[in-house]
Amino acid sequence: VNQVIQTLKDKKRKKEQEKAPSSDSDSAQPTKDSSASTGPTTKSKNFQRLERWLDQISKAYFDGNNMLFVDDHIRTLRLQRKKKEAEEALKEFIVKFAKFKGSFDITLIFDYTEHTYQTEFNADGSKSSVLSLEVTSAQPQYKTSDDALVEIAKNLRGEELKNSVFITSDRVLKQRLAEQGVTSIIGSGDFFNIVKKEMGKNHPKQTRPR
Repeated sequence: VNQVIQTLKDKKRKKEQEKAPSSDSDSAQPTKDSSASTGPTTKSKNFQRLERWLDQISKAYFDGNNMLFVDDHIRTLRLQRKKKEAEEALKEFIVKFAKFKGSFDITLIFDYTEHTYQTEFNADGSKSSVLSLEVTSAQPQYKTSDDALVEIAKNLRGEELKNSVFITSDRVLKQRLAEQGVTSIIGSGDFFNIVKKEMGKNHPKQTRPR
């Protein structure tokens, strides 16, 4: 009888253990992405903070190589070895948003590109702003766009630094920029999401490559 009772207890205990979440289950593990581990309200507040930065800044610096692999259309072009087309698609995406905002100049830096230039363009609609665009290559002066962006950050002072934002998802670069006093850094994915959210149906349309 005692054996039967013990057997029943063992079966009951086994069932309870199977129902309980294991210590290495998804529900028990913290996520690697800090933004994903926060609640919806916190994520919303963070996104609003990023949007405010783009309303307040006057200069935006873009990590070109990093941004080539975020948006589906641009990434596909790059993976198809259509480097020039990918760079042009990224530039057009950024410029259209800058025209829409009418508030910030653009510096887009690639590790290496042959298509470097400087130009000016007018903001959309009633905004009378004249904005500037610079597409530049880090090489041969610098090894990578990361090094070029860090050097730019080193030379920014006071209001100029305060009114600048850097767009990259490179964690090491983010840390290097922060060491130079940069406080406004937006992830590349967040930037694309902000553009699509703010511009709605007017966000840059892109045809998928064949």
